[in-house]
Amino acid sequence: MHVTSCSIRKRQPISLDEKKAIIEEARAKSIPEVAVHFNRKYPESTIRTILKDKEKILKAVEEGAESKRARIRAAKHSDLDEALLCWFKDVRSQNIPVDTHTLKAKAVKLARMLDIGDFNSSEGWASRFKSRYGIVFKQVQGKAGDVGMEAISDRHQTVLYKE
Repeated sequence: MHVTSCSIRKRQPISLDEKKAIIEEARAKSIPEVAVHFNRKYPESTIRTILKDKEKILKAVEEGAESKRARIRAAKHSDLDEALLCWFKDVRSQNIPVDTHTLKAKAVKLARMLDIGDFNSSEGWASRFKSRYGIVFKQVQGKAGDVGMEAISDRHQTVLYKE
């Protein structure tokens, strides 16, 4: 049997926004009706898979995952991610600026405390961590931006290395 190239569908990523829309449509419609609603862009089997994973998808959307993202991946060391995110929120609530270098240094320290031997705080890891949690480092403007790093250096070091 020979399969023509017209009958083979290429795998296409579906964003979290689109998956959420499919889940919302499926609340009131059957799977074939949902497929028709989306102009049969997605096969019924794909819609079934999305509905099977709807709890994970809705949780990711609720937690603020990037809406254009197609895949939901858990961090390799979720306990480290949780601890670092908690530290980050605490430090930022005190208006202490945090940069990528500081974030990576704290991650290494927490990894040692959690006995994670295979952790590497690379630029790629830091970028993915910031992307997972919607963290963006921006230049502070106005009077708050006039404060030099030396003015907060002692406090910053205390928070970074506090046991």
